[in-house]
Amino acid sequence: MFDSSDVNDKRYRIMKGAAKVFAQKGFHRAKMEEIAQEADVGKGTVYEYFSSKQQLFIEMFKVGKDYYLDALNRVVENEPVFYNKLKNVAYLHLNFFNEHKDIARIFMQEFLQLGVEMHQAVFQLEEHEIKLLEELFQQGVREGYFRPVDTRVAAHAFYGSVNAMSVPMLFFGEKPDLEKLSGEIVDIFLQGIKK
Repeated sequence: MFDSSDVNDKRYRIMKGAAKVFAQKGFHRAKMEEIAQEADVGKGTVYEYFSSKQQLFIEMFKVGKDYYLDALNRVVENEPVFYNKLKNVAYLHLNFFNEHKDIARIFMQEFLQLGVEMHQAVFQLEEHEIKLLEELFQQGVREGYFRPVDTRVAAHAFYGSVNAMSVPMLFFGEKPDLEKLSGEIVDIFLQGIKK
């Protein structure tokens, strides 16, 4: 996620170092000096790129979200079958959390303590994902795949379902078959549990 073709790209080195330090120590215990050391730059260099630890955390989150949203757009655009689109979205989300467990865990643990400014930044970024899902459900209604529903509510419900299934993986060490789990989430979401 924080790879750059230019090994001298200090901004990306700092974010990569920050991801490692935040994962080890958490947001509040992490120090800018430790991030600078991990990135092999001076502390002053970190402040040339990021005015505060909060800004660094938000920028790191943005890079992760941009990476994720690019992949999300690809799986939605490249799959013609609607069921598979939803399954691919669920799989991508679960797999992304699985590949970036440490940062996802820290983020979930410390989110409530990050402050209003950071909450607003995160909600704005997550709104892009909700909008994409909302458009996907609108397409499903137009094409007759779904009955008419409030597509925004559907987008939030689907997002919440997938998010909830990442918790046992992040905090309790579960190692589910992500392909199978993605299919089960979509099946229950689309078919319900009524006999």
